[in-house]
Amino acid sequence: MISWQISGFFKGMAFPVLTIAISNSVAFGTYSNALDYLMQSQRSDRGSAPSSLAVYLAGCLAGAAQVVVMAPVDLVKVRLQNQTEGCRGEGRYRGPVHCVASILRQE
Repeated sequence: MISWQISGFFKGMAFPVLTIAISNSVAFGTYSNALDYLMQSQRSDRGSAPSSLAVYLAGCLAGAAQVVVMAPVDLVKVRLQNQTEGCRGEGRYRGPVHCVASILRQE
């Protein structure tokens, strides 16, 4: 019979939760900087609202930056979540750093 514990339910969740902060900082930081850059040549008054085109382009740049940064992180996350344990309770990867090193070495 398998013994279920609360800690087993949350096993492996630390890495995905921490990557949310990285994802949001990349997206919002890129969006803010891109919007500021796009708007500095279009307006002399700092109180005016940005144009729809500037908002759209800043959002596109933010999304592209987020994908570039988060795709490798998501690959590591998926590999860690999908690994199966052997007969001695050992997984293929010992952690995120070992997973990255294994991917770089083998692929």
